[in-house]
Amino acid sequence: MSLIYINPYAFAAAAASFLDTYPGALAAYSLRSLSSSVTNVVKVRRSNDNAESDFTAAEVSDGTLASWVGAGNNGFVTTWYDQSGNGQNAVQATSGSQPQIVSSGSVITDGTNAKPSISYSGGAKILSATLGSSPNARSNMTLISVVSPTLTILNNASRAFMIMPETGSWGSIFHNVCTDSFRYRFGSGQSGNNQTIVRTITSAITQTFKEGTAEYARINGTDYTRGTTALATTANTSTTLNFGPGDNAGVPFVGKASEAFIYLSSQRTSASAIEANINAYYGVFA
Repeated sequence: MSLIYINPYAFAAAAASFLDTYPGALAAYSLRSLSSSVTNVVKVRRSNDNAESDFTAAEVSDGTLASWVGAGNNGFVTTWYDQSGNGQNAVQATSGSQPQIVSSGSVITDGTNAKPSISYSGGAKILSATLGSSPNARSNMTLISVVSPTLTILNNASRAFMIMPETGSWGSIFHNVCTDSFRYRFGSGQSGNNQTIVRTITSAITQTFKEGTAEYARINGTDYTRGTTALATTANTSTTLNFGPGDNAGVPFVGKASEAFIYLSSQRTSASAIEANINAYYGVFA
């Protein structure tokens, strides 16, 4: 009788998949595999011939992507695949507006954790998705990101990484990270809810939560409450999700990003566990 060896680590890896543990995301984007059913995580265009190809998380990190792009060439993201299963991929067809993932033949990594990252160098580098639902129309919501900003706020404008625009910048929700602050806003016409809660950010795991008229945030292991001003209930109707545009025209996000999520529910009771899952992979903070 032959013996069958079962690798216990294979089961541990499957169990650790983020969306298998925290399901129900409206949209989920990453350069790691978030689910046991995920295949490709990103589509890349290479600079020498403009050819495009899909890559799995393993291929992004094991040298396959870098080899395909080629020594001395650059690679740019044309599609950041939604791993939630909802098919809401973030895309950019215009070559000059595509963020970068390979530089001179090497995959770009975050300086803190050495994990693959998407680089936003300014100049309106944007990936955009059309969501099937408007998060702002719901009472509860969660935004999560793994980012490393490199520029500060300019002229009081917000270098938002994740934003859903409404009519004008004040009619948006945004999830903003700069090297000198973290800001966020939920709702429409919420000019008074542009809240700065943290100073001096480098690499960060950021979580923001909307629960009815209350707002909360968690950044690198610390919890924050927005304040005492009640959040108006006017709902934004936008279904456009942009990564990297900034909250004000001409002031784009500059830095690196590896992961982003939207839930149409508050995940605040799981915030510590969610953060631990993410930090175990990225090693953002001790």
